[in-house]
Amino acid sequence: MKKNILLLLILFCFSILLAQNNKTVTCVYKVYTPFDLKKTEVSNVSESIAKTKPLSFVLAICNNTSKFSLIDNMELDDVDMLSLRFRKILSFDGKYIETSLNDDEIFERNESLGANLAIKTKISDYKWNITTESKMIDNYYCLKATCQIKGRGRGGAVIDKEITAYFCPALNYQFGPREFCGLPGLILEVVVDNSVIGIESISFNNLSSKDACVQEDRKNLNIFNSYIDYSMQVHGKGE
Repeated sequence: MKKNILLLLILFCFSILLAQNNKTVTCVYKVYTPFDLKKTEVSNVSESIAKTKPLSFVLAICNNTSKFSLIDNMELDDVDMLSLRFRKILSFDGKYIETSLNDDEIFERNESLGANLAIKTKISDYKWNITTESKMIDNYYCLKATCQIKGRGRGGAVIDKEITAYFCPALNYQFGPREFCGLPGLILEVVVDNSVIGIESISFNNLSSKDACVQEDRKNLNIFNSYIDYSMQVHGKGE
């Protein structure tokens, strides 16, 4: 009888562990460009972008991996493709990002890189400085963190970019929008390139699809190990 009870307890604990491992966290973010934030002068470009709505991205977190991608549900009625293209360029060209804590890896693709090009960098390259500054975001207590990263400027040149992120220590997930991760809590807001990536919703569900965090097929891709490597080989420009 005792053996049966012990076996049932073991099976119960195993089922709880399995259920936890099959959990996924789904976060939806919106990207607000400088034009949305009224940080630029009115121009033909700003008026064109005003015809479209801020783009939404989804972050799917499964155990120690995540996938960040554009939600392709833009209403195309009465929206010209040039306006949409301007919007996508300012929304990081529809970045597609995979991250893996176990592999210390960030895998990135976007339209500006080209169809067969990708960049693979390390999570540990992000040297975050966590401050005591805080604010509430959708009733979540968040701390401010900053870091500098290598990014692409005009003409593909590599430049330093200042990143500001607000993360929630109570949400124990080391992920966030785009390639930003590695902080001790889920990132709810990022300020980069005069744009704001803000959280819209968070849901905690059972894994609804086995493909939620499955890696994209990387066959036939030319993968660079840094922005510097990419810029030197593709644009002939470095630091």
